[in-house]
Amino acid sequence: PPLERQTVVHRCLKELYEALENDAPMEFRLEFLRTIRARQALRPSPAPSELANLALGDRRIGALLLQMGDISEAISSFKAAVNASEQLAAVEPAEPEWQRDIAVSRNRLGDAFLAAGGVADALTCYQRSLDVVQGLCRQDPQNATWQHDLSVSYVKIGDVLHGEGRDGAAADAYRRSLEIRQRLSVEGAQPVERFLRDVASAHTRLGNVLLG
Repeated sequence: PPLERQTVVHRCLKELYEALENDAPMEFRLEFLRTIRARQALRPSPAPSELANLALGDRRIGALLLQMGDISEAISSFKAAVNASEQLAAVEPAEPEWQRDIAVSRNRLGDAFLAAGGVADALTCYQRSLDVVQGLCRQDPQNATWQHDLSVSYVKIGDVLHGEGRDGAAADAYRRSLEIRQRLSVEGAQPVERFLRDVASAHTRLGNVLLG
């Protein structure tokens, strides 16, 4: 069937991109991703897995554009990723991974806003991402991935607050992140090395704020 053939073609293109990702020039990767994205956009009623691919593709395009300094276009791509993620969550609201997809997309959009100097917009994105991840953690407090996501959201919020000179609020955000990361490292969450690096990073950020 045509839809099945399209799915196979998309999968092959995606695997080819991932094989070339570390070696190909950014401009080539960008055009390759845009080609895949254009093919996906032709589908009138995308399935949940296809919406997930749309969000992932838009995040990848946005990340490349951000690296290339095209911040305005990066913001547009990340907004498209948020939109695809929200559609995905609306289709299957009981699936927690789709909720996480919203949080990831909003964090990426916040990064782009911050690069453009849109501090207020960035903070809003990070706080909305935090709200989503907090909800996930209430569902499953033992999920190390979601706990790590929560710690990342606190760091991003802390960085923005610190940049605005709101060091008291920034320190509070960093402390929350540090508490989560210390707990994850003690509990032996995998990969241990990453969580230990995260603990060191959180200590450094908190120390910088406290030292002024």
